[in-house]
Amino acid sequence: MSLDKHLFELKFAAKQLEKSAQRCDKQEKKGNKEVAQVHAENAIRKKNEALNYIRMAARIDAVAARVQTAATQKRVTSSMQGVVKAMESAMKSMNLEKVQQLMDRFERDFENLDVHTATMERTMDGTTVLTAPKSQVDSLIQEAADKAGIELNAELPQSVPTAAPSLPSSASVAENDELTQRLAALRNLMRVLVGVKRVIDFAVKVRVKPDKSGVVTANVPESMNPFDEIALEEAVKMKENKLAKEVVVFSLGTAKAQETLRTALAKGADKAIHVEITEKDQVEPIHVAQVIKKLVEKEKFDVVFCGKQAIDDDAAQTAPLVAGLLDWSQALYASKVESSDPGYLKVTREVDGGLDTVKVKLPTVLSADLRLNEPRYATLPNIMKAKKKPLEKLTVKDLGVDLTPQTKILEVTEPPTRQAGGFVEDVPALINKLKTLRIHQGQIGGDSIHVSDDHRD
Repeated sequence: MSLDKHLFELKFAAKQLEKSAQRCDKQEKKGNKEVAQVHAENAIRKKNEALNYIRMAARIDAVAARVQTAATQKRVTSSMQGVVKAMESAMKSMNLEKVQQLMDRFERDFENLDVHTATMERTMDGTTVLTAPKSQVDSLIQEAADKAGIELNAELPQSVPTAAPSLPSSASVAENDELTQRLAALRNLMRVLVGVKRVIDFAVKVRVKPDKSGVVTANVPESMNPFDEIALEEAVKMKENKLAKEVVVFSLGTAKAQETLRTALAKGADKAIHVEITEKDQVEPIHVAQVIKKLVEKEKFDVVFCGKQAIDDDAAQTAPLVAGLLDWSQALYASKVESSDPGYLKVTREVDGGLDTVKVKLPTVLSADLRLNEPRYATLPNIMKAKKKPLEKLTVKDLGVDLTPQTKILEVTEPPTRQAGGFVEDVPALINKLKTLRIHQGQIGGDSIHVSDDHRD
């Protein structure tokens, strides 16, 4: 028998039980018109019988909802098989319109599944309790007795006088103290602001514009700055380890930056803030630092986390500028972040020739080094959830930040091409070549010399 047929029979049985409950209610009302204690007791029995029917109907509805969910899941699975096959075909043909239609179909199937699941949960929550409330039973007996002229006050249970409030026990005091400590710990958790920048993808070869005014960005793949990804991953881990209570990502960029922010939300951030600019605006590290300062003053963050540098300009100036503007402590090039004494973080920094471990006081500014962690990938369910997470939109005018450039790009050029090397036949020829180039006077330049493999000892 198919699931749909089972579902129909369960719903039919539920309807029959509901009708039986209605008949019991009618008999109860008829019994209330009689003026005898016996009829009152009979009405109570009918009331309990009606409640039993209602409870059974609710349980059957719950089972029916589960069957409905199973049938829906079966249809979604079958539909997804078709979507996957169609997606493979669409990706091969690179038909973007067809891919978009398939993704819309995919989202609708899962939204339908969510609706059926929510319906089942509401049905389960609405299951009626078997036992009738005692106050309702006493009220019904008293009503029947009043109509019959029978005095039953002595037989009905009297209200119990309220006892004087007793002093709290030691167990309740300890429980309240523990709750107070947990609430205080929650208040002490940090709010972390992570700056993310949209840059040319690291796997793309950068090309300089013919007029040497910058690099080519039109139709070039872009992604989140790799060092900012590392900073975001560490902030999410801090939340998972109960060091932070909220992770907010921020980006200063054009409308395309919202794609980067949605990716950050899919990787674990709770909220995003987009400060929009135009293509013509020239943004410098000092501008980004000023925007972060305004956001910190507005949102009251405890930690600002950035990548140590962006791979497009390699300035590595934003984090120290933010620390200077806010007059906060800073720990740059972090390769490890740990909890320390209350109000402090323990940070291990990458330095020339080794590691440097420092304890920084909160609030603080951190910048992430390459070896801090390995960023996670955004899963498909989290990508879907990220669409519903809050994304606040602001402008630089809203924050009162002036983007007037303080520097001017004179020229952008590619690195010089390495000169071709030369070959010599043997070691004596190499020595003669070096003498000719006057190596001791440092005039070799970019030339390189290779000895033939046949003459190497």
